[in-house]
Amino acid sequence: MEAQTGGRVIIFAAGTEGDVRPFLALGRGLAEAGHAVVLATGEDCAARVRALGLEYAPLTNNVRALAERYPGILDGRLQIGMLRIVRSEMRRMAQAWPQQGMAAARGATLVIGSGTVALVGAGVAEKLGVPFVVASVQPFEPSRDLPPVMLKPARRPGQINLALHHAMRAVIWQTSRMPINSVRRDLKLPPYSWSGPWRGKYSYGAPTLYGFSRHVVPIQPEWPDRFSVLGYFCLPQAEGYVPPPELARFLAAGPPPVYVGFGSMVSGRAGELGQIVVDALGLTGGRAVMARGWMGLGDRLASPDICLVNDVPHDWLLPRMALAVHHCGVGTVAATVQAGIPTVPVPFAADQFFNAWQLERLGVAVTALDRRRLCAAALADAMRQAGSAAMRERAAELGALTRAEDGVGAAISQLRTWGFVDQALHEQGVVGSCQ
Repeated sequence: MEAQTGGRVIIFAAGTEGDVRPFLALGRGLAEAGHAVVLATGEDCAARVRALGLEYAPLTNNVRALAERYPGILDGRLQIGMLRIVRSEMRRMAQAWPQQGMAAARGATLVIGSGTVALVGAGVAEKLGVPFVVASVQPFEPSRDLPPVMLKPARRPGQINLALHHAMRAVIWQTSRMPINSVRRDLKLPPYSWSGPWRGKYSYGAPTLYGFSRHVVPIQPEWPDRFSVLGYFCLPQAEGYVPPPELARFLAAGPPPVYVGFGSMVSGRAGELGQIVVDALGLTGGRAVMARGWMGLGDRLASPDICLVNDVPHDWLLPRMALAVHHCGVGTVAATVQAGIPTVPVPFAADQFFNAWQLERLGVAVTALDRRRLCAAALADAMRQAGSAAMRERAAELGALTRAEDGVGAAISQLRTWGFVDQALHEQGVVGSCQ
């Protein structure tokens, strides 16, 4: 790390490890540019924060515990129950956020807020009177061409898309309005209005760093100049990685296998999903590396065609795969795209349907499979389609384009342009691309 001669940057991030990892990458880049960086997030990520040489600050965020308490919550057709649980949990967690946020931001010169805790960061920055920046790995700003990321996508007239964007933002705001305004009340700040926090420098109206590739989600004409689409915020992990012997042997024993993994998704049907994969491989004559993930996928399977793994860096593993079957969470999408391999999407919830749809539009994924109706024949057919020469070629082309981007470096350059990062510090250099 460079000597920390710059400001003190506080990054608020919450969610699963995949949600937080892009901001670990951003934090490391800022630290290497000479800033002291604090990452306020859940305890699950504390060790990774400290391993990167960043300062960890606790922020109540129990996504893993929530998933373990409700393993079948994503199996229902309607997500109203999930929405109610998230709202209840957010109210409970928000009780600790004002005190935790102010403790984390002591001495801050810049606050960056992301995801569900972006507005917590905004409130803390406003209370301290320091600059605030939003960072996001998904586009939430309305546009005519893109459907709202939290709704199942379809081709619709532009005006319908715009209307749905505004409706979806209203629903999300009403879900989080009470806990966020309780944070502001505890900070002795005025509440955001009933219509939402969409304007102003201490809200979602702040300058925004978009940590995704313009080659995957194009810049939209409706987006304001304060938005900057930079490329993926990647945390390289492949260098120096040594795979477990059983994985190394499996990879050496034949052609590139299929990757299957659903990350932090949970399901009461994990055993059934694993068996469907085994049966699909039997139909295609293929083999797979299967990531257990949160649901313990494949835990009770015994097949010579499958190698079960736990925590293997995506930037090491996915370039060695023929294609990937996954849930289309943003982190896995970024890793798969940069690996230059096709996707078979099996989305579970929220923005994953949008991500799957966008990859299909780009010609690097097949049509998303309905997880609730998934069968071995459908999965086998999708894997055959994804393995076509045309899709492999297009995926390789997209991989080269996205690997050429340096999202973290571009973010720090943009912060410098906005006046939040010192020029001399920027010129000391930052981390490079994901691969």
